[in-house]
Amino acid sequence: YLYVVESNAHAISRINISTGVLSRYVGLRYEQGDDNGNETEAKFNRPTDIAFDSNNVMYVLDTDNTKIRKVEDNGTNRIVTDYAGNGNWGYRDGDALEAELSKMRSMVIDSNNNIYVTADDRIRKVSADGSTVSTIAGEWHDYADGYGTNAKFRDPSGLAIDEDDNIYVGDANNHRIRKISDLSNAQGAKVETISGTGDYDYGDGTQDEATYRQPRYVIYGSGALYVVDTDDNRIRKVQLQPKMTIPA
Repeated sequence: YLYVVESNAHAISRINISTGVLSRYVGLRYEQGDDNGNETEAKFNRPTDIAFDSNNVMYVLDTDNTKIRKVEDNGTNRIVTDYAGNGNWGYRDGDALEAELSKMRSMVIDSNNNIYVTADDRIRKVSADGSTVSTIAGEWHDYADGYGTNAKFRDPSGLAIDEDDNIYVGDANNHRIRKISDLSNAQGAKVETISGTGDYDYGDGTQDEATYRQPRYVIYGSGALYVVDTDDNRIRKVQLQPKMTIPA
């Protein structure tokens, strides 16, 4: 299936790739709200992204409700519940349903079922058991590589994740592509720039030469990143460095 997030319709649709048939999956169309329940009751408020965990459970960035919602398909009904966020705009970490989220744009799920989301100028994490929200990188609107909240972003938007649980960020208004690794590091995750000089421009080349305008979305596949550079109306490709193999 192909799932389509219809933000302005406040709903998610599904296309059967084999037949081409479109069906309405969850969310009452054109009805903004915060209601939980089954697919005939649940409401969203400008959802912007979805992701699936290893159990094929769907999670929805319900942006204007400032929540992450969970959609479980039990074979009969699709049940929507709140998963993280208390509905207030803010930055507070802590218990998942009491934490504050804001300006959410994209999310990915790692191999352990932890959720990562761009939320304002931060990267936030929802633990795999759904109990806590924490900030793993970023704090203020600026540019800096580093660890944890010492790293800084400027409107981080799209996220992608590779098979080793490295996360890639389209750091739109820093005009750079950033990489987040060492997710379990006690100092906070490691953030580094892997492409882009920071100049608002269009130019191909090496990491130290390439320039972007607004690299807002990223997709990972086969050792490369594909970047939607929105202000430049181009899709760019970043060839990632292959993993080094040390002989025995």
